Amino acid sequence: AHGTVTTVLGYSAAELGSAASPSGTTLFLTYSLTALVLSRPVLSALSPRRTLSLGFLLYLVYVSSYFVAVSFPPLSWAFVPGSFAGGAASGLLWPAQGAYYARAARASAERRGAAVEGELGRLAAGFAGRYLAAEAGLKGLATLVQLAGGSAAGRGLWLAYALAAAASTAAMLGVDELSEEDPGAAEPPPPLLKDAGAVAELLQDRRMLLLAPSQLALGWALAYVPAYLDGVVVPSVGGGAYIGALSASVVVAAALSTPVYSSLSSRLGPRGALSAGLGALLLCATAVLPVVGSSGTREGEGPV
Repeated sequence: AHGTVTTVLGYSAAELGSAASPSGTTLFLTYSLTALVLSRPVLSALSPRRTLSLGFLLYLVYVSSYFVAVSFPPLSWAFVPGSFAGGAASGLLWPAQGAYYARAARASAERRGAAVEGELGRLAAGFAGRYLAAEAGLKGLATLVQLAGGSAAGRGLWLAYALAAAASTAAMLGVDELSEEDPGAAEPPPPLLKDAGAVAELLQDRRMLLLAPSQLALGWALAYVPAYLDGVVVPSVGGGAYIGALSASVVVAAALSTPVYSSLSSRLGPRGALSAGLGALLLCATAVLPVVGSSGTREGEGPV
């Protein structure tokens, strides 16, 4: 499900043009607000498995709305409410996923006679491998299909991705609840604004404010890549079909970089790893400047 969502996000600016801008804004704002205010109350009220199922269903709405927007241009506005659903899904899924992992680790540890911490690491490692492989594979597939069949094949691809999201949702509905393994299952839902208040208190710590530059840089990169790099630069150089392949390379690079950053953190401390990451973001911004200049893309415009 996540692979279909990130592939759609990568292609949205190139295929929908100006209609993608309000959609991206809606997606990220809804994600932030849902994670901050709604995620814990919903998780406590529904259980991790039910929250995951709800998130998958909202992902399905997001991917389906993209298929509608691309296939029927007069309905391109449908991607905006679809992005609202996608942002809410992201805000709900990550906390629910962590809670479900904890339940699964306890159940697996009891069954195997192993330590809970070890089982949690084993499950997380297995998830990470499948997660990255599926995301890279789906993005690469988008490039292959569009190169082979053009825009008509692309519309069929987005329909197939919507069906894949539907299959993921159906599969999630059949996952075991594991409710008996969670000692905190009976806790009442926290107040809606409790997490928001906790964030306000946390920001009073000056050390947290020092992290603001890195968070701002990350937020900038999350908007820059799909909106400009994928939406303008890549189509002007090699064609929009290559967005999937280039996005897949980002996933592969992230997987390969993880042990590098771990080593930097061990040798240089957290500051060394953080500085390297900020440098990589800066390189992302500057490395495309020669490409932009040679492609005929002018400031404030699309490809010419």
